[in-house]
Amino acid sequence: MKKIKLLSIILAATVFIAGCQAKTGKNGSEKSDVSKTKDVKSSDLSKVKITNLRENKNVFMDINGQKVTFDNFYKYYDLYSGILAMQRNLTGELSNLLVRDKIIKDELKAKNITVSDDEVKKEIDLYVKNLGGEKEFGKYLSVLGIKLDTFIENIKNSLSNKKHLENFKKENKATDDEIKKYYEANKNSLDNVDAKHILVDDEKKANEISKKLKKGEDFEKLSNENSKDKAANAKGGQLGKVTKAAFEADFVEAAFKLKDNEVSAPVKTKYGYHVIVVNKNNVGLDKNKEKINDILSGQKYNKYVEQKVKSTKIDFYDFNGKKIENKN
Repeated sequence: MKKIKLLSIILAATVFIAGCQAKTGKNGSEKSDVSKTKDVKSSDLSKVKITNLRENKNVFMDINGQKVTFDNFYKYYDLYSGILAMQRNLTGELSNLLVRDKIIKDELKAKNITVSDDEVKKEIDLYVKNLGGEKEFGKYLSVLGIKLDTFIENIKNSLSNKKHLENFKKENKATDDEIKKYYEANKNSLDNVDAKHILVDDEKKANEISKKLKKGEDFEKLSNENSKDKAANAKGGQLGKVTKAAFEADFVEAAFKLKDNEVSAPVKTKYGYHVIVVNKNNVGLDKNKEKINDILSGQKYNKYVEQKVKSTKIDFYDFNGKKIENKN
């Protein structure tokens, strides 16, 4: 539960080792240079050969005093080595990930925030359900080439990262001024209604439909019988999210004024006459505060972690446990 996140360890470690071996000839005579890891390409990684790491107890990385050994790294290698072929610009990204996870681990420990076995079980049960049962789940693990205990450890790490983010957002909420400023700058994309409509050519017919809906007649039935918007009819007349950018101004103006579950009078556009029903109105600052706070606190989180990563001291070691001096 408290180990460094598996994915970051394996990817960062593999990139580093690839860099160390990039300049070594067949006889292994040339010295490795950690600075060369910055030039590693994903296409090089498939050629990397790593030997005896499963038995090597020497330290590979030291992150602010937290040591990662070669053998600890290697047990995750098989799980993620296939992913490496699909990565781009690995070295900087993955080194940062490794440090990021160390930061998360330490801060969760300081706050006594843990992931329970029940939480892990619920996640795994969800995987089993979505995959169609235990048999299919077993096949899924086989395709990935991993064992159940490794999968469980990965779930624990994912849940830990999620809890770290949630805790930060709780402790670093956006101010009212920040929320208002963000809303004013982005209201056209934030404001929306979840709506459905019935589209007809005749205004009189639209009025009749509007009256029937206000009396409580079934919307989907009236839509199927009358609406010429066949695409919307396939979804019960539902339009989904209506924004200023995606719909005609007259339609949006009318829809934005409606309360939840309110039925409109006929609204004329170039397509005909619309009878609109709003399922949920999300227009205005108050109705977007929670969403904006989530966005802004998420941005603060990314900046916070980025600064922590930049200020963290990292040392690398060769296969014999000797510290490698980075000349950059």
